[in-house]
Amino acid sequence: MLNEKAINQLQSLVGQLIRVGIVVSTNDENGTARVQFQDKNGLVSYDLPIIVRNTSKNQDYWMPDIREQVICLFLPSGVETGYILGSFYSNVTKPKVTTKNKRRNDFEDGTSVEYDRESHTLTIDVPPDGGKVIVNAHTSVVVNSPKIDLGEDSALEPSVLGDKIAAALDELRVELENHQHIGNLGAPTSPAMQVQPFEFLNLLSGGNSYSQKNRNQ
Repeated sequence: MLNEKAINQLQSLVGQLIRVGIVVSTNDENGTARVQFQDKNGLVSYDLPIIVRNTSKNQDYWMPDIREQVICLFLPSGVETGYILGSFYSNVTKPKVTTKNKRRNDFEDGTSVEYDRESHTLTIDVPPDGGKVIVNAHTSVVVNSPKIDLGEDSALEPSVLGDKIAAALDELRVELENHQHIGNLGAPTSPAMQVQPFEFLNLLSGGNSYSQKNRNQ
């Protein structure tokens, strides 16, 4: 059993190795930050590397904000050798979600990315004041979905691509196949030659097909 002296020494050692402080500066290019420790008379650390998940073939990147509270781990060799493990919630900062079924990232400008594994829903919110979503691809982009809705849920006419277009093309094909004109002698002409559905799909290949709500988007 450890005696009181040994316990005090162990507590002192742990206090030197694990510390909680406030970020006072960051080096975004190097992925480091300096941290001030109030319990050490305002001592400011050297530039501390920030722990990320990958830095080689896969790479991850994040930086704490100035005045953000972080937890640090130092090596026994001294205060100049340590790492920032991450931040944590407290009585001052609360999480946006309170369920283990969601994973979420929130940004200062109001943008958020959230996945709910219970409802299988991925939600990306971008602020209305100038936000952008950019996808850069040097190959084809494939979206497999039985229906794509464009517009707000409250729209009187939600934009649906797919089923509506297919139904309209089929109706158009029937009309054309039964279409007749009056000939020179006053007798109706024969019906138009049968039109294959794929010919109508080819007509859409170079243009846009929207419902009325999104015609001008």
